[in-house]
Amino acid sequence: MRKNSLQHEHAVVVGAGIAGLCAAAALATRFVRVTVVDRDDIAPDSWFRRGVPQGHHAHYLLERGAMAMEDLFPGLRAEIKAAGVPVHDFGIVARFLLPTGWSPLHETGITIQPLSRPYLETFLRRRALALDNVTLLTDFHVDGLNLARSHKGPHHVRGIRGRHNGQAVDLTANLVVETTGRGSRLPRWLTEHGLPAPREREISARVVYASRIYHGHPDSGPLIQGALVYAPTRRRGGAVLGMENDTGLVILAGADGELCPTDEEGFAAYATTLPTPVVRDYLSAHEPCGPIHRTTNLSNRWRLLHRYPKWPHGLIALGDSVCYFNPIYAQGMTVAALQAAALPGWLDGHTTTRIFQHKLARIIRTPWLMATSADLAWAPRQAGATARAAHWYLDRLMPHLPAKPDLYRRFASVQHMRRSPATLLAPSVLRTVLGPAAPPLCP
Repeated sequence: MRKNSLQHEHAVVVGAGIAGLCAAAALATRFVRVTVVDRDDIAPDSWFRRGVPQGHHAHYLLERGAMAMEDLFPGLRAEIKAAGVPVHDFGIVARFLLPTGWSPLHETGITIQPLSRPYLETFLRRRALALDNVTLLTDFHVDGLNLARSHKGPHHVRGIRGRHNGQAVDLTANLVVETTGRGSRLPRWLTEHGLPAPREREISARVVYASRIYHGHPDSGPLIQGALVYAPTRRRGGAVLGMENDTGLVILAGADGELCPTDEEGFAAYATTLPTPVVRDYLSAHEPCGPIHRTTNLSNRWRLLHRYPKWPHGLIALGDSVCYFNPIYAQGMTVAALQAAALPGWLDGHTTTRIFQHKLARIIRTPWLMATSADLAWAPRQAGATARAAHWYLDRLMPHLPAKPDLYRRFASVQHMRRSPATLLAPSVLRTVLGPAAPPLCP
């Protein structure tokens, strides 16, 4: 195994979102200095910002992601709780209309804190910037990588070049970590130096989201409730998520070509077409406190950086810059936190950045399989044997969940990445899935 020659003097993190802030906290335990750069003009209390358009939509942190963030920011969960966001049992606070009935309201032992992505980011930013060796440079536009070329082995990234407050600047660094997300310019930065663009894998369910914030939590029932899209029978979905400061986020979803409206009348009318009146009733009883935001053509995309020939030394990419998922599965923030949490151990092991990209691929592999196996049901001709088998099994499993709390608890633990999907192949589960069929899936 090749050893790296990284000096732990200065690390630069490109992007000050969830992935970047988690990475900064992790790197601060090993580097003398960590500089985070972001193109947005970010104030301490910045909420929605241009560089994070997905912040307008629903996010919730899976329990495993919360545990990873707690490791990076000790006491984070207690701090958020003290600010008015309690910790709940997932099985009690969230209820979804599955294809054959409502998920059971039973304790699962899985804990979550329902809060918006921008609110979570304010906590992470405050904690990261409180570290003595972490600095944030805002209004910093990165133009590319500074690369030392090699004729024998991989090239070596020596830092970044860009414009800070309109002035050209070079930042020299021993390690550059790219975390700017879905819109990452990393492929262009590589090709500018004559290197190949990374290969990508993309699977799209043609998902569209429209979201709006309202005053007040749901008047009755759990804090989070609704009906999600489910391939190939349910192309429209929607939910209400109670959040911080006594607000609620309504999200409407469309898959396989369904387009959620952004006008007032169309938004309300779309809610009446859902298989449950939960969203419709909430809209009729609560006042909006912001505009409707829509994002279209959301997909799953994986840049296969672990297969990149001669990956440059001194460069890492993580979070959505490497792989992003259909947001309906709520995997993105958790995967980013797990990847950031892996940085200190990798640095202590002194292996190359290429080896680390392989490590990140192992973190991605299971959530990717879970997300794409479901979404490939919208495009069955693209599905391989593994995806078809996984969706067949899921179709047999789902009808049993409403009436079997123990099975739902096991299913939820896989969703929250606490347990491997293999737990759904345990003998007791196999007997249920392969035994007498439950009621057929409803549209």
